Amino acid sequence: MDDTIVEVKRSRSMPKKEPSNKKTSMRNSHLPSPIGKDLRHRFYTAVVFLKAVTHAYAKNRQPASQDPTWQSDNCFEVKYQNFLNRLSQFCDVKLGGDSVTAFTVLDMQDRVQYRFACNRMNNSRLERISKFVSDLLATLKNTTTPRQQLERVLTKVLTHCRTRIHSYLTALTKACRACIETRPADRRTLEQLNALRTAASEADFKRLDEDTFAQRCRPLLDLIHTYTSDANATILTERMTHSSMTQSSSCWSELRHHAGRLRSYDLGVEALLVAAETFPALFDNHEVVFVRSSAPDENPVDKNKDIKAERILRTMTQNQDMALYYNSLVQDARSLNLDDVIQEMVSDETFQPIVHAELLVLQSLEREGLVHPSNFFNAWRYIGSSKPTCRLCHYYFQRQNGGFHVRPTHGNIYINWKPPDLFKKDGETALKARHDMLNSMVIPIRAEALRTLAEKVPRGKQHDSTTGMTSRAFGVLDRGAGLADVDVDVDAVVDDDMETSFED
Repeated sequence: MDDTIVEVKRSRSMPKKEPSNKKTSMRNSHLPSPIGKDLRHRFYTAVVFLKAVTHAYAKNRQPASQDPTWQSDNCFEVKYQNFLNRLSQFCDVKLGGDSVTAFTVLDMQDRVQYRFACNRMNNSRLERISKFVSDLLATLKNTTTPRQQLERVLTKVLTHCRTRIHSYLTALTKACRACIETRPADRRTLEQLNALRTAASEADFKRLDEDTFAQRCRPLLDLIHTYTSDANATILTERMTHSSMTQSSSCWSELRHHAGRLRSYDLGVEALLVAAETFPALFDNHEVVFVRSSAPDENPVDKNKDIKAERILRTMTQNQDMALYYNSLVQDARSLNLDDVIQEMVSDETFQPIVHAELLVLQSLEREGLVHPSNFFNAWRYIGSSKPTCRLCHYYFQRQNGGFHVRPTHGNIYINWKPPDLFKKDGETALKARHDMLNSMVIPIRAEALRTLAEKVPRGKQHDSTTGMTSRAFGVLDRGAGLADVDVDVDAVVDDDMETSFED
């Protein structure tokens, strides 16, 4: 694989000093080629504005719809995609975005290659993940009886994901207590809440050894399975549905979310076992390799430029049709204090964009020319991931036109996003393609921002992960809905300030 970091070592025969211009040239050749200043500013101000508007109207968020493809669990391709998504999930060991993981599988003729990347991980951690995956695949190949497989694989998964699981256990215990404090009238509901709280508390001890920790998680997972399967058990089904409609008790939605996240480990192990039975070639002769995470960029917004909401809106509504709405939109922006929200975001020290895992995998494939269906296991050009695709990656894959499939987007937008890094050796054609990609992405970003500001209803999810409560598989194929999923007339969104030069 092409390394994104190149180390230049000095041999003893090399002179101690070199001309300064040669030094500079050598260093610069190993630094990413920057995005044009104007395009970078325009792209990220649009992203920040969309994020600010989405945050302002978060309480009006559209409910996430169920993915209809979950009904196609028996399809071979869906089983494969579910396998990659679950494998990615088990590598996403910490809360937050740093450990979000993406996987694909290549057919290397004499072996299968599992290639993965994480959003922001150092090489030593990537090595540990690689060893975990290799061990997990070997376990799936070598175990004999289904029950033995389930227990061994589940134990490995629970202990590897222990840090994240402890967070869910703590949150579930807290949600149970909050629900109990609502004093439910039904005695059975109270009994179920107490049973869940007790089981979660008994597993949530950080000093337990690995085997004991896994053993204590098992009764809790069985309990969650029972409460989600039993039609008479209401705390994770009927009561949840009612409370999510009335928005009167957020503790019930939190209860369902965290119970669902824990349940997803059970379902995920089942998905691995199904894959081992359905696709034995995936486990016969395999290797696991990783793509290095990108280095975070510095804050991409030029603070010397006008980044007030009114100025951004003026740029977005220069088209005659949209200009009619300008004054109304400005009033909405002022009422939301968007200037303060925007300023807080662009001044945040953590505003350091990174390349997301799906794009790291994609770029590594493109650089090695591994893009034809024949290069992939069963000719399936699928990049699985531990979480649904973010909105910006969704837009990127919409326009990438390479035939790759990813998970459906949850609609959430993250400002710490950047396209894959390019270097001088990638050439002018690659730089122009990146330039064109970002230019094209600005249009739907602006359109979605204007739609959200006008309708006061953002898209996206409160939690960006799939709970696993009602499904046995993650969602599958997403080529993107195109611009038809944006309610604003995108042809009316101005793009006459799009940069025409892609020079560095």
